[in-house]
Amino acid sequence: MHVVIPSLGGLLSGVRDAYKYLPDTTEGFLTAEELSVRMVAVGFRRVNFKRLMFGTIAIHWGER
Repeated sequence: MHVVIPSLGGLLSGVRDAYKYLPDTTEGFLTAEELSVRMVAVGFRRVNFKRLMFGTIAIHWGER
């Protein structure tokens, strides 16, 4: 991620340095599974998620 994202961002935008921070910030994100567990822990029911963009994005939903 530390090489791929800045490289692709630089290739698409022409400004590689603007994309160096992204891998560092996203490493602190919860996984899709961890977020689902937390949603259940705070009272959501019927929690689920769908991965998109080759697994790089997950959309979560649940009932409260």
